[in-house]
Amino acid sequence: MQHLKNRHNLYIISLPLIIAYLIFFSACINDSPRRIPPRAVNGVLDLTDWDFKIDGPVDLSGEWEFYWQQHLMPQDFTSKTAGQKTGFIEVPGYWKSYELDGKKLPGYGYATYRLNVVLDKQQESLALRTVEITNAYIVYVNGQKVTSLGVPGKNRETTVPQEYPQIIDFEPKTNQIELIFHVSNFHHRRGGIWEVIQLGREKDMRKAQERRFGFDLFLVGSILLMALYHLGLFIFRKTDRAPLSFSIFCFLMALRSVTTGGRYLILLFPGISW
Repeated sequence: MQHLKNRHNLYIISLPLIIAYLIFFSACINDSPRRIPPRAVNGVLDLTDWDFKIDGPVDLSGEWEFYWQQHLMPQDFTSKTAGQKTGFIEVPGYWKSYELDGKKLPGYGYATYRLNVVLDKQQESLALRTVEITNAYIVYVNGQKVTSLGVPGKNRETTVPQEYPQIIDFEPKTNQIELIFHVSNFHHRRGGIWEVIQLGREKDMRKAQERRFGFDLFLVGSILLMALYHLGLFIFRKTDRAPLSFSIFCFLMALRSVTTGGRYLILLFPGISW
């Protein structure tokens, strides 16, 4: 009888959480169909037919120029002594799956990624959103360094790893945008630009980030509430270990949520080790 009562109490608290979760999740979804964005071809992404105000942010996916074991500066691409291009690499993706001279590249190494974006006209303030770039990088936009995360070096000793999403705002001076990424990885088995990089209006990118942050906090709070509830069930009935197991599982899921994706644990404690 007590077991049935506990199950009834579980349904009582779980049902409102599930309903609230579905309502909140549906509010975060944009019902309007999104245009399929163009893809970069041979290091060039043509956005002359893309309106950021109407179509929203665009994924910078496709073929980027790739320079393996080179960190080239923006001025190197205007000089006659520019580094030799390795080829084109698919972004997002790992460089470990890239073949050079018939052999796949190792997970450790460093490289330069380059993409030229062509806009219809000079835009208002734009922003890039990065998520997962393993595991240190510098970003140059039209020859100017706009951000860095960690310290991208040419070996393990000179590389300082760091990872969390960033919103990188900049003012485009013309309808041409040159993006250069210096990426180094000597601390993870796979290197490269793992996740999609987005380009859009700064205010749209920040609003999307705030919605994502609110949803993630709601999700973590819901999971923690379930963990505490089942821990309470175990305290009052220690002969039944099922609630304890589920409580531990919920705590681990909540911990995972703040250490992956948005990596909010790093944002709260910037000094934490990578």
